[in-house]
Amino acid sequence: MLTIRKCPDCGDPLKSGAKFCACGWEESPKANMESPLLKASCDHQCTWRANNKRCRYPVKMFEPGSTVGKCRYHKDCEDGLVGAQIVEQSHKDTDEDYQRRSDFETYGKTRSSFEQQVFDNLYANRG
Repeated sequence: MLTIRKCPDCGDPLKSGAKFCACGWEESPKANMESPLLKASCDHQCTWRANNKRCRYPVKMFEPGSTVGKCRYHKDCEDGLVGAQIVEQSHKDTDEDYQRRSDFETYGKTRSSFEQQVFDNLYANRG
């Protein structure tokens, strides 16, 4: 009997030997993170993929025992369309753009024009 392997995240069928899916899922090797050689080999770029591009943002947190992870935006992303938009933005952003946004989200410093617009809209609707 032929078994078709499916993506564990979205359930779409995967090609034989596939290591990632269009939804952003990527097979990650499991290993002992205590090894100094392994620590140096961790992939610090987000693994989410969309439209044959990989997200350029850095990994926010590695899963226990894994050498790969997702960025702060893809970490809890469940929507493939939104995930693809994040990937596109990651290819438009300069390192400085990302750092500015990351600093604000982490430390409350400066907002991008987009973030300011969202902030203004959120608080304009409060009475």
